[in-house]
Amino acid sequence: HPACSTGSFAPPLTKDDGDWTLAVTATLNGATSGAGSDVYTLDTTPPGDVTLGGDSGPQNTASVSWTVAPGAGTDSVRCEVRHNGTLTQSTNACGGTVPLTFTDPVADQGTWTLTAIGYDQAGNASVTPATRSVVYDTTLPAAPGVSLTSATPTTVRATTWSLSTSESPGTFRCRWTGPSLSTSASACDASYAFPI
Repeated sequence: HPACSTGSFAPPLTKDDGDWTLAVTATLNGATSGAGSDVYTLDTTPPGDVTLGGDSGPQNTASVSWTVAPGAGTDSVRCEVRHNGTLTQSTNACGGTVPLTFTDPVADQGTWTLTAIGYDQAGNASVTPATRSVVYDTTLPAAPGVSLTSATPTTVRATTWSLSTSESPGTFRCRWTGPSLSTSASACDASYAFPI
C-alpha cells in the first residue's frame, strides 16, 4: 500500500465505473492498526434516453397531452415546454402524462414543444434529449381554388376540376349538385373528375 499522510487523500479515478474502496491502516512505532475503509461509487454512464408519446403535429382542440417514459437507469426526468421557442414551463419531476391546455385561441397559436432529459442518481444526463411538438392552429383555411379544366358548355358527360389550397398539408371534401343530383360531401383529390 502506498503511504499517505493525514488530511485529504485524492487519488485520480481514471479507471472503470463501479465501487472504489479506500482502505487505510495506521502505523505507529512499528505497529499497524486494523484497516478503516470507505467506498466511493464512480458512475459516468448516462441513463437511457426518454421516450415521448401522445399528440403531435397540427391540432385545433383546446387541450393536448404527451406521455413520458424514462429510459433505463433514469432516476428523474426534467421537462421543458416551449411556445415558439420561448420557455413557458419546466419541472425536474416529470413523468407519466403531461397535459397542455390552450386558453387563448389567438395568443396560443403556434408550435408547442416538450423537451425531456433523463438523469440518473449520479447526475449523468441522457445522451439525446427527447422532443415532441404540436402546432396549435385554429385559423380557418382560405377557400380552396377551383378551376374547371375541361371546356364548358360541352356535350361530354364528364368533367374535371383542378383544386388548390394554401394550407399544407391540405385536404379536400367535394360535393356535387346539379339539376337532378346532389351528393354528400366526401374526400376528393386535387384533380376531381365526375361523370355526369
